[in-house]
Amino acid sequence: MLNIDGVELVLNEGLNLKANYNLVDLNVNFDANFGKGKTNVFEPNLENYIGLYPFSEPETYALKCLTEKVKPNLTISYHSKGEEIYWYYSQTYFNLKLVRHLAKRTAIYTKYKMAYSFNSHGGYKDWCALKLGIPALTIEVGDNN
Repeated sequence: MLNIDGVELVLNEGLNLKANYNLVDLNVNFDANFGKGKTNVFEPNLENYIGLYPFSEPETYALKCLTEKVKPNLTISYHSKGEEIYWYYSQTYFNLKLVRHLAKRTAIYTKYKMAYSFNSHGGYKDWCALKLGIPALTIEVGDNN
């Protein structure tokens, strides 16, 4: 779990947010077209605030360092709701074929729909695909309730 303090705020304080204690949405704090998402905001907020710069938050910086050290062949991120599989983000041809195949297989088993958003930027999957050339998926588990 990357956003431990955000989960604590939801569970213990009853806040409905997608941010950490600094009110930065970690889903948009990675260096992949930083600040260019359609719903990005540029000041602290319960969701979509990009932060001061890419990897400004200790959580995203730690994941950056871990990823660069481990150099994984593939990343799969799990988010908390949506029942969707986000698979596309500026991959090379080979990675695109691989990620699409994995997304299709995952969709069969989970019954989740494959999805992509051209207006969303700055997530971990995006950074892995765009900057590191790593095939990456994000699976939104559970329904929106």
